[in-house]
Parts: sequence; C-alpha cells; structure tokens
Amino acid sequence: STSRTTAVEMLGMILDSADRFETIKSIDDIQVNPVFESELEKLFIGALAKPDATGPTVRIQQQVVNGKPGYFLTVGKRYYTIEPQVLVSEKDGVVFPSKPDFLIRSADARDGKTFLPIAVFLDGFKYHKKSVGEDSAKRLSLAQSRRYRVWSLTWDDVQGQYAGKIIKSRNPFAEALNTEMLPVQNGMLQRMDITGLFKVALLPSITQLLNFLAEPDVEARQGLAFVRMLGWFSQASMRDELMTSAMRKRIQKRGVASMIERLDTLKEVACGRLGGGTDLLDIDCVVDLEAISRIQPDLALCNIWLDDSDSESEALKPAWQGFIKAYNLLQFLPYTGFSSANGVKAGVYETIAFDASKTDPASDEFVEVEDLLQDILETIRPSLATWLRQGGVIPTVGYELQNHDGEVIAEAELAWPEHRVAGLLDEQDEFLSIFQSAGWRAFRLDEAGEWASSDPLTI
Repeated sequence: STSRTTAVEMLGMILDSADRFETIKSIDDIQVNPVFESELEKLFIGALAKPDATGPTVRIQQQVVNGKPGYFLTVGKRYYTIEPQVLVSEKDGVVFPSKPDFLIRSADARDGKTFLPIAVFLDGFKYHKKSVGEDSAKRLSLAQSRRYRVWSLTWDDVQGQYAGKIIKSRNPFAEALNTEMLPVQNGMLQRMDITGLFKVALLPSITQLLNFLAEPDVEARQGLAFVRMLGWFSQASMRDELMTSAMRKRIQKRGVASMIERLDTLKEVACGRLGGGTDLLDIDCVVDLEAISRIQPDLALCNIWLDDSDSESEALKPAWQGFIKAYNLLQFLPYTGFSSANGVKAGVYETIAFDASKTDPASDEFVEVEDLLQDILETIRPSLATWLRQGGVIPTVGYELQNHDGEVIAEAELAWPEHRVAGLLDEQDEFLSIFQSAGWRAFRLDEAGEWASSDPLTI
C-alpha cells in the first residue's frame, strides 16, 4: 500500500497531541521558519494571529506540514493547514509553474473534495511592479486549472492587518457604481439569499480571505462576484451596439485566446465597464441577457486588465492594487481574464485555457477514487469499490498512527481519521490492540468483503 497523509488525517494527529503546540498570538511567538523567503511571509502569519473584532475567530499554531515547518489554522469552526513555499507545476494540472508563498488546504471533513487549495501570493509593489504580466499569468493558470484558487495580498494589506489599522488602497468595488442597478442587485441578493455578503467586497483583503475560510461557500461567492460586477453596468447604455462592439475589440486585443473564443459564442449581451480614459486599470464585463434574468453567474465574462507598460508611473501602484483586489473576488466567475499590457505583449497567456467543465467536483472525486483503488491491495479492491458505490466515506490509504513524539507506532491499510476508525489487513493484526488503546475502533479487512456490506464507521 501507499502511505499518504491527508489534511483531515493531519487534523486528527494535531487534535490528538494538541498539548504539544502553542497558539501564535503575536509575531514574536513565531519561531524562525527556514522555509520563509521574505519578511513579508512572517508578517502574514503574524497578521493572521491578530484578533479582529469584525471578523471570525482565528487561531494559528505551528505544525509540520508535508515534512516541513508549517501551520494549523482554525477559522471560526473550520480547520486548515498552511504550507509555505509549495512548487506547483505541470504535474499538478497547471500550465504555468509557480511557487505560492503559502498553500492553504482544508483539514475539515465537512469540506470533502469541494474545497480547492488556496495559493496565497504576497506582493510588495517595489519588487513586483516589473513582473505584473508573469505574476498574473501564474495566478490565472492556477485558477483556470480548476484545482486551485488564488489570493493576492500586498504589503499594505498585510501590514495594515498586523498593525490593526486600515491602510487606504484602491478597491474597484467601491468605484463607478451605477445606483440605478441597485434594485436589480438587491433583488438578486435576496433571491440567492446572500444579502449579508454584499459589503464583504469592501472589507480589507485579509478579512475577506478569513471570511471565506470561515464559511467556504463557493456558490455564494460566485453570486457575490456576479452582483458586484453588475454595479458597473448602466441600464441606459449596457446594450448599446457601439459600446458592445468597443468592448469586444478591447477583450480581443487584451484577453486570453480561449477567452476570446468564449466571447464569440455570446449573442444577446449586456456589458459594463470600470476604467477607461487615462485609468491604468480597465475591467470589461459582459453577460448573456438571459443570465441576468435567470441569475446564472457562471455565464458571465470579465477581463481585468492593467496597463503596466510604464513601471515608473505614479499611477501604477493604485491601479495595481485594484487589479489584485478585483481578481480575488471575480476569480469565482469561471470566465475571468487577468492580464496586463506587458503580459499580452510577451504572449504569456496564450497557453492558458478556459474550461468551465473542469469545475465539477464530482469529476475530480471520480479521478481520486480511481487512483485510490489502484493504491490498495488487489484482494480487497472489489470490496472497497462496493463500499464506495454504496456511498461509503472515502478512506485514507496506508495510514500511520503516531504517538506524541511523532513516532509511527501502528499502520492500517484503510483509515477514516475523522471518525477514528481503521481497517487492518491480516499481516497488520499486531497493530489492532494499539489502535484500540489509542481510542480507535479497528476491524479486519476480510478478503470476502463482509466488512463492505456493513458500515465500518459503526463498528
């Protein structure tokens, strides 16, 4: 069998030995982490630990994650692991390799396979103003793989949270709003039952991230992105042919090739825009008319574009801040471009495909189940397949039980760590009593498959 550590398994290990870890309350509590590549990364962890009366309760503890120093994060009643400096490449389904500063994974059984890991990028303007094209391509590639979400934070975002004050920076969702759209927006918010989310888009970026982690409802965030996007529409001009034609030309000039193909399939559309003129930030939005009446956020198309051709322009920093904030939310719409003038010129977006069909979590789960069946002993494979077809909980394969010193003391072919249930092969019989002494329910995986005909979680 193959030994694999899942996020949920790690949660069980942490809860079993919680006395070994001290909660981080300030940046001074953070031990030197050799994986960190900048002071901003340490500041981010310290910022997460800062109490915020307007946000969810947060607790962060140092913990080994995938063999290197990382963190265990509790946000409200949800659990996550934070791993620093994770290389994501083609083997992970991403066409543009990158190394996020942190990767946040769910350690909560309630999330199942629906929670996509969040790649967190921390950017200081001084060091990133000349790499906007490459930065945006990496993040767009992650999001369009449908295996990750991304979250970008600036130095001001992190420093502001850590210092307990808001450092003013540009937020596109507070700009150029057409008040005549409010009745339409309010009606949608009520029909989707997300009225309370509307102001979230105006909160500091870290608070928005923590709010999502406290309640990771993707459908609700997609609805919020859709409603907020409509704030840039004007009922008087959103169907104007000249405006629509100009919008199509801009997206064709600035967008990703596969996104342009998607645009060409839209017929009766309405469009909105933030920016234009001398503004270096330009956001074009277009949606099928039926998608508005039927409230279908997945049919909306946006292109967030930044003119970064002059990296020394004084106007670039606030535009860049808005560029990042806009994508943090609008990425929840499956057809959202994220491009810059230099990036388009260099052709860095050409290999990034937009394929909304990859958003189906069931497809990813099916692939994982197939991989899981290949990992286990052939003699019990049919029994596990039967168990899964009957709606059984997906187990961890090759589980290793550890004591408080991190020493492996027992092994199980299959385990359900969140339920503290383990299934052992005949050759693992010596570990049966060890699991039971540790408070687990353990049973034998008979080759006849009798275990799969009942619920092992009740044994």
